[in-house]
Amino acid sequence: MRLIYQQSYATVHWYNASETVLLTQLALTYTWDEVNVLLGIINSELGSKDHPTYSIICFADDASSILPKGFNLRSILELVKADPSHEELTFFVGNYGMLKTFIDLIPRIYGIQNVIIKYRFTATLEEALDEISRHQRREAPL
Repeated sequence: MRLIYQQSYATVHWYNASETVLLTQLALTYTWDEVNVLLGIINSELGSKDHPTYSIICFADDASSILPKGFNLRSILELVKADPSHEELTFFVGNYGMLKTFIDLIPRIYGIQNVIIKYRFTATLEEALDEISRHQRREAPL
């Protein structure tokens, strides 16, 4: 696990030695400005790879009803518009709460579908890793 970024509100590191799974772990509280910093780091890391990648964003256990300070629907639109070239899927894990509701609104309001189809929501990290394994097996050349 190569550490990419660590602050009080988040840690970003490669989950595996082959650097195909980028794991972000969020603290209970953070601001939208901090999320924007994280998105820049995540997108840069994923975009620097020349092989398929996956990102996993794990929310703190008690985060279900918390939205970051400075949040608005436009903020979610910016998150959704980010699309690193080799990223296959993005997983939101744990108590992602209201985030899923707002992400689900984006196609209806802005008509953006291409990135959202890559989003998955799971209860645990293990579920996300299992889904990545299944996806990799389906995408593997015969």
